[in-house]
Amino acid sequence: MANINDMIHFDPQEQRRPLDMGHKVVWDSFRALKNRINDVVIKLVDMEIFVEHVKKYNSQAPQKIPMSALFIKTLATAVKKFPRINYMTRGYSVIVPSQIDIGLTIATKEPLSPVAVVRNAGQKSVIELASELGDLIKETVQKEREDIASFGRLCRFLPGGFFRRALIKLVLRNQRINRANFGTIQLSAMHRTDLDFGMTSTTGTTLFVVGGMKKRPMVIEDQVVPRLTAYHMLQGNHAILSGTYAIDFFAEYQRLVRHPEEFLSE
Repeated sequence: MANINDMIHFDPQEQRRPLDMGHKVVWDSFRALKNRINDVVIKLVDMEIFVEHVKKYNSQAPQKIPMSALFIKTLATAVKKFPRINYMTRGYSVIVPSQIDIGLTIATKEPLSPVAVVRNAGQKSVIELASELGDLIKETVQKEREDIASFGRLCRFLPGGFFRRALIKLVLRNQRINRANFGTIQLSAMHRTDLDFGMTSTTGTTLFVVGGMKKRPMVIEDQVVPRLTAYHMLQGNHAILSGTYAIDFFAEYQRLVRHPEEFLSE
C-alpha cells in the first residue's frame, strides 16, 4: 500500500504569498473562462512580401505605421468577406454585430493582459488606426490598473469566495460585457517575440494570434528557401465556426498578406 507521505511533497522552506483581493478577481476570471468549446486552426503564413511592402511604405510615408495597426487592418479586411468570424453568441442566439471591433492584447507583466478595443476597425484606414492606437493603449493600461483596484474594493464586501466567483463567472459570460471589453475579435500579435504562437483562455470573442516572425524553410516552386514567416492561429466558437469556414477565411487573409497594397493605399 502506498505511503501517503510518498504521494505528497511537503516543502518546509516554501513561502506562501496570499493574493490581494484585486488579483483574486483576476484568478477567478481565468477559472470562469474554462470549458469553452472552441475550434482551433493554425497556419504558417509567408510574411516576406508583406514586410517588404510595409518597409517601403514607411520609408516614404510622413507617418510610420506600426505592425499592430497593419495586422488590425488586414484582419478586419478579411473579416468583411467572412463575417461569421465576427459573430458572437448570447444564450441560444447568434449575435451579428453591425461593425468589427478588434481588441488588441497589450503585453504587460500582469497575468491578465489589458485589451485595447478599436471600435469599427473595418471602416478605418491604417493611418487612422496608427493615430488611434498610441493613446488608446496608454489609456487601456491605466484603466486596467484602476479596474482591478476597484474590483478588489468591491469584492471585499462579498461573503466568501463562492459568491465572488459566481459574480465574476456571470459577468464574463455576458456577451455585451465581453464585446465592450474585448471587442468582437481579439487580436494577440506576438510578431516581435521568438514564440511561434501562443494560446490563451478566451472570452466570448474569436481569438486571432500572430506568432513570432522569423526565417523558416518553405517550398517555393519545388525549391526549399528561407522565408520570413509567422504562425497564425484562429480560435473560435464551434457553435458558429466550422473548420471549412476557418480555412476559407485563412485563404483570404493570406491573399491580403501577399497584396497589402490593397489597403495601404486607402
